[in-house]
Amino acid sequence: GKAKVASIDLGTADAAQLEKAAKWVADGNGLFAYGRAWPWRQREAAEKGHARVADWPGNKLLARFGLAVGDFCVAQTAKSGFDARVAPGDGCAIAPSSFFEDKAYPKPHEPVPAPVRDASKGVIVKDGETIAFLGDSITRLGAKPGAYIDLVIKGLEKAGVKNVGRHPAGIDGNHAGDMLGRVGAILSDPSVRIMTVSCGVNDVWGFDWGRGQMLEEYKENVRAIYDKAARAGVLVVAVTPTLIGEDPSAEKNRVLDQFADFIREEAKARGLPLADPRADEIEALAKFPPNSGLHFTYDGVHPVQAGNELIARSILRALGVKEGR
Repeated sequence: GKAKVASIDLGTADAAQLEKAAKWVADGNGLFAYGRAWPWRQREAAEKGHARVADWPGNKLLARFGLAVGDFCVAQTAKSGFDARVAPGDGCAIAPSSFFEDKAYPKPHEPVPAPVRDASKGVIVKDGETIAFLGDSITRLGAKPGAYIDLVIKGLEKAGVKNVGRHPAGIDGNHAGDMLGRVGAILSDPSVRIMTVSCGVNDVWGFDWGRGQMLEEYKENVRAIYDKAARAGVLVVAVTPTLIGEDPSAEKNRVLDQFADFIREEAKARGLPLADPRADEIEALAKFPPNSGLHFTYDGVHPVQAGNELIARSILRALGVKEGR
């Protein structure tokens, strides 16, 4: 026999579509439901300050048929279950790191006071100090000969700073949470007095392979990294994440813009030096004709030499090195 089957995107359906779908199923027809929840949560949280599991369009429909999405497993739904006749309530996602956690944005964070060095008055790196470079695969590749870490050290030498050490700490695929887990080992090196912190690309891009982090998780982890560095007497140089693909208008970059804005705001609030290669990359790309290919990366993310030079210039400015030195 033949069956009638309809489809609906649970991430974007409005009230009218949900009613239509519910009636369709009630009439004995089949329904193919699909939809990613994380883009919805990102938008919802940005607009309203919270993203409740009960408000996700998918749950408003699924609850009518005894189903609900709580987290990534049934064990993290409410212990007492829920009434299938109504949308799931506040208890449907109780895990603190839940994709759909039902909580408002956290209260204002009280940062640990950071060491003070004013780059507007000159180079803030002293002779013999070591700079740690905390990051992901971009940073790992940046530790290769002639790449951006090399260029930063050489730029400082040209500015008159002697015997600058380097502590490369880039690991492929790392997001902010991964970096928080290993930053302690870096800060235990007594020679490290300055640390660049570059994260965000994998927090957004990582959703493609199940390793991303939501904006609020990212904020908490970055703040914790900054606080740990401050307690160790290490000055953080905040670094904005570069583009994912060299198209600032792409969906992932519109999401990543929020992460970059947070880095800028947090650096300003804490009085930290800010390197903004993201803004520099966007400005530089505007000088090329549209659809003219890649200019700063070989795959949209990892830098070629022009990209290494762009990142190095951004970091050197944050360290107080004037252009041209």
